Amino acid sequence: MNKSRAVAVVGTFDSKGEEHLFLKNRIEGSGLRVLTVNVGTKEPIPFEVSYDLYSLMKKNGNLDDGNRDKAIQDMIREGIKLIKQLCRDGKIHGMISAGGGSGTHLCSSIMRALPLGIPKVMVSTVASKDMKHTVGTKDITMIHSVVDLLGVNSISGIILDKAAAAICGMTRSQWQPDTEKRRIALSFFGFITKSAEAVKRELERMDYEVIPFHANGTGGMAMEELASEGYFHGILDLATHELADALMDGYCSGIGPGRLEPAPGKEIPRLVTPGGLDCAVLEFTRRHIPEEYRDRKVFFYDFRSAIR
Repeated sequence: MNKSRAVAVVGTFDSKGEEHLFLKNRIEGSGLRVLTVNVGTKEPIPFEVSYDLYSLMKKNGNLDDGNRDKAIQDMIREGIKLIKQLCRDGKIHGMISAGGGSGTHLCSSIMRALPLGIPKVMVSTVASKDMKHTVGTKDITMIHSVVDLLGVNSISGIILDKAAAAICGMTRSQWQPDTEKRRIALSFFGFITKSAEAVKRELERMDYEVIPFHANGTGGMAMEELASEGYFHGILDLATHELADALMDGYCSGIGPGRLEPAPGKEIPRLVTPGGLDCAVLEFTRRHIPEEYRDRKVFFYDFRSAIR
């Protein structure tokens, strides 16, 4: 038993109290400590919690629960502040939540404030949908609840139990890299794999550690975010293909204004090449090629196709 490590169970306890109490009990039963954080925007809540942001914000006049959209945004803001402080103070070593559409949005927004490597598990009724706005650039583990969350039953209990086991295993894991090599971030994607492999071999021969990022929109932004946090000593931006997709509204277009822009005071050496700028990845199949692309070279993958 490792009682020194703790998991934050964060959720809308006003509507999903039974589910989060189940998670709490399963995690504590495995030997880890639990801090419960209520981020629901209504009352009452069915059990005593470690931090009740609803009551605290109502008392301080920081929550307008008559305006649902604003209440959720206010709760996200205060939830981020609390969870970051708990993490900085070493009081939590992982976070788990369960929710429907709104709960997933609220709790995953708080999760994304946690640093890389802190376990993050989100049980969600909408996990089978496009999760790019939910996960963003973070290492969040999404678990589809399969059934809706309306208390604990013989199916939801199985899912929640496995999710609790997952966060316990992740929180106990304390692997650390045993290298002190200088790190180079490398962007690439399928069309330039051979180039990326050759570059990686040469950099490793020079005793650098190469950290690759898939240039799929999110990958490029994750690279920029980690660079701003000081993870890298240099960047080889081999695949700037995301810029082409941004122009074409392609599959890899999810970049923000910070792509190719170093954070102030975080400038590091960066070499940029036009890898993949001659193609765009679009979502159409072999049987449904848009007419405007039929005279182009088309490379088929799965539900995606690349055009040149």
